[in-house]
Formats: sequence, structure tokens, C-alpha cells
Amino acid sequence: MKHFQRYVSIPRLAAALCSTTALASPMLVLQGGVPLVHRIAKLDVPGRLAGTVPGWAAKAACAILGIGLAVVLRAMVDLVAPGVAPYAFIYPAALLATLLGGWQAGTGTMLGSGLLAWMFVVPPGGAVRCIDELPTGGPRRSRA
Repeated sequence: MKHFQRYVSIPRLAAALCSTTALASPMLVLQGGVPLVHRIAKLDVPGRLAGTVPGWAAKAACAILGIGLAVVLRAMVDLVAPGVAPYAFIYPAALLATLLGGWQAGTGTMLGSGLLAWMFVVPPGGAVRCIDELPTGGPRRSRA
């Protein structure tokens, strides 16, 4: 194990991954060269509120914030294309909640957002919506 650690250390590996992935793109790097993800992760909401709010409450608030973000994004997309990609916004919301409140907040966001998407966006009975249906509900006539 020491032989492996001599050549690949976790900080060096993380730095290499961050420099070769999308984190190094100009859109996600703020002033000073610090990636946006690192700036969000340093906020540490439960740590900042440690003296005034219990840790579980701060993590629950981060999870609720993540669920709210997923619901708002889903509602905006539903205005344009209802029912498309029901789970698309769960991952970004869980990522934000995890960066702000830790893995517990991210897990809560994943479970809560997934449950809400399953209950309100996915068609009932697990049926798959037919692509050939018009918004009025009538079938299309195929020209073969």
C-alpha cells in the first residue's frame, strides 16, 4: 500500500481530476481560479450554524432546499414539455444539497425528489406514455 501511496496520493489525484474535467471550464471557475463547486462546498451550512441550530436541522433545511430546487426546475420544464425526463433535476439538486449540507442532505434530497417525481410526474400504473399521442390525446395516423 505504501508503494501505491508514494505515486498516487488522494490530493494529487483529486487535483488531476479537477483539472481535466468540466470543473476547469471557464464557466465554472470564478475569480481567483477557484472552481465554483469548491466555493459552494466551503459554505458548510451545518458547520456555520453549529452554535445556533442543531446539525440535523441544518442538514434537513439543505435537503428541503434541494427538493425545492428540483420542484421549481421541474415546474419550469413542465410548462414547455410536460412529463419529459421526470428524474432529470434530481441529480443537480442532490449535488447542491450535498455540497451545502453533507451526504445526509444529499440523500434526503435524492429520496424526497425521487418520491415526488414518482408520485406527480411519472404516469400512473407505470405505463409509458406513447410518443404517437397528440397533446389532445388522439392517436396520430401514420403515413406508411
